[in-house]
Amino acid sequence: MPAKLTKRYDILITVFLFAVALIAEQFSLLAFIESETLGYRHILRNSQANLETNGLHSDIVLISLDEIFYEEYEKFPLTRTDLATIVTRLHGMGASVIGVDMLLDYNNAYNEDPILEEALRNTGNVVLVSIAEFNGDDLSNEVPPIERFASLTTLGYSNVSSYSSVGESIVKLDVNADAASKDVWPFSIQVVANYIGQPAELDIRSLQFGDTEGLVLDADYGFYIDYPSMPTLGGVPMAIHESAGISAMDILTLDPDELTDLSFLVRDKIVLFGETSDFALDSYQTPVGNLYGIEIIASQVNTLLKQGPVGDASPLANTFLSLILMLAIILSAGLIRPVARYSAFVTLFLVFSIAVTQSYTVSGIVFSFSYPLIAAFLSFFAINFRHYLLEIANKKRVKRTFGHFLSPAVIAELEKDPDKVKLGGEERVMTALFSDLAGFSTFSEKLTPAQLVDFLNEYLSAMSHIIIKELGTIDKYEGDAIICFWGAPATQEDHARLACTAAVEMIEKLDQLRVEFLAQGLPELHVRIGVNSGKMIVGNMGSKQRMDYTIMGDSVNLASRIEGVSKLYGTTILITQDTLDLIGDEFMVREIDTVRVMGRSTPTTLFELICRADRVSATLQQTVDTYSEGLALYKNQQFSDAASVFTKCIELDSTDKPAYALLEKCQNFCETPPDPDWDGVSNLDSK
Repeated sequence: MPAKLTKRYDILITVFLFAVALIAEQFSLLAFIESETLGYRHILRNSQANLETNGLHSDIVLISLDEIFYEEYEKFPLTRTDLATIVTRLHGMGASVIGVDMLLDYNNAYNEDPILEEALRNTGNVVLVSIAEFNGDDLSNEVPPIERFASLTTLGYSNVSSYSSVGESIVKLDVNADAASKDVWPFSIQVVANYIGQPAELDIRSLQFGDTEGLVLDADYGFYIDYPSMPTLGGVPMAIHESAGISAMDILTLDPDELTDLSFLVRDKIVLFGETSDFALDSYQTPVGNLYGIEIIASQVNTLLKQGPVGDASPLANTFLSLILMLAIILSAGLIRPVARYSAFVTLFLVFSIAVTQSYTVSGIVFSFSYPLIAAFLSFFAINFRHYLLEIANKKRVKRTFGHFLSPAVIAELEKDPDKVKLGGEERVMTALFSDLAGFSTFSEKLTPAQLVDFLNEYLSAMSHIIIKELGTIDKYEGDAIICFWGAPATQEDHARLACTAAVEMIEKLDQLRVEFLAQGLPELHVRIGVNSGKMIVGNMGSKQRMDYTIMGDSVNLASRIEGVSKLYGTTILITQDTLDLIGDEFMVREIDTVRVMGRSTPTTLFELICRADRVSATLQQTVDTYSEGLALYKNQQFSDAASVFTKCIELDSTDKPAYALLEKCQNFCETPPDPDWDGVSNLDSK
């Protein structure tokens, strides 16, 4: 190696960095960063194109179940009887394919399955979702809908994910080769296959539908999802399900003549049906923002129908562009004057960024963006670092300067107390509390960013003060949500009582804040709190680079679940039997129901924590006693008598939301009695 070249270690570093970047790209090591750049490029692409070229394909229609639907529907989730009605009516309106993004892998407890089965049999053009389980690159299992539905429909798995092990953004749809060989396909591909009337086939790296022109897949058997641009309303792009959707309530309630008038909207088209409500928890991160699962499926179908307008540049072209950037940086390294050198670097970065972006927005060709750009930035630092060393080579304070640059104080602190960075945890019996503001998403949309920050600071400060006063440990904040616990790091024998005291005081404080917020013109606020006690793991957890003192375990998950259950019963504070057993008679509580939360097979009895025992009024005591009487009748399956008692509760207190919830259950059971072996447990299908 020439002596001059060995002295220019910055050039060697530059060549090395670009070589590493090319290798890293092959293994998608920085896919989470690349997906972010794709998001910005895609948004720019959509903003520059018209809706005819970049909009949703005209043969795709969405029927979504959003908050507006459920407000009018007045229950959750959609019953299978009503699903059968919707499927039947869509078929009658001439839909070519009906894709139902609802996992129907359990038997319905209200004898609705035969109705839906008959509808699917008469329709014959429905695609249902399944869940595929993979062991590495091999398909290990497919979880289908129950047999009576699966046998009458076509199936496609919907559990697609990010192509990065770090990021979560859904950029591509990967086709598993092993699953394809077993005729198991992603949901969107199966929908398109039914629409075209030809089975999907994988020919080497070409996805084909019969004799149609194939879609070339990348080396990982995937293709980029071309998320469509949407019309704007008031300067804001509409959601996909709003722009290309039809009201599910219209399909469910309109008379036959009115449906006939609407038939042109779905005739001979692909109709996709799924959830777009926040409490369905079916929202995912994409390059263009958070989208609901059914919107991602629609975007995948859109891409397939348009033959994949976005694709990777060839490896040769990608490498050639990176080499051009590398050579230009090496040439600019010879510039001695810092201003000229910096200007050259900035110009190169801008030219490269514009070229790659325009390639995507104009031609739909995806060149690697982050890998060569990161290599260029690091090369920029390496080159300038060499120049820096040359400039200070004759100065006596080089070592001190580098000492400050390397932050010796931080290193010394870590060496002094290494236990601060050790990982580990221990099992303890503790109490976890999860709190969340009801309707915060809708509330936050009405505030400016500055107002939202001020509100959250005031609210979280007030709640945190109570938690700390009651000796709690705040785990984390997640937007408006607070996660905290008692029983660690210091041992607290009365952890359950402290948590319940804090919960009651938080509600009392919110009652005061609500008056202040209403005076400021803010909407009325309500909070939901879930409290559970049990064995938990507590300690420093995470990675060696970043860790948090936090809790985890099944008992923690249950506390989170019951906070969400409060929404179904209209309660403010819900606690479990395990917590109730630890707090004695200091508080006024009442049993609400026994439920089986999602992800747990063991039933959990839930209680509403109402107030301190010394603050119970006569009316409240009468309401609680009446409710308990109704609950006993409900458990004994005397639903008509229970409904009458719950009606009395409402007469005593018109704001008693749990009474309304149990009254509705009783009325439903009066119309459709439960199975004879019903165990009195309410199965909850959502978080």
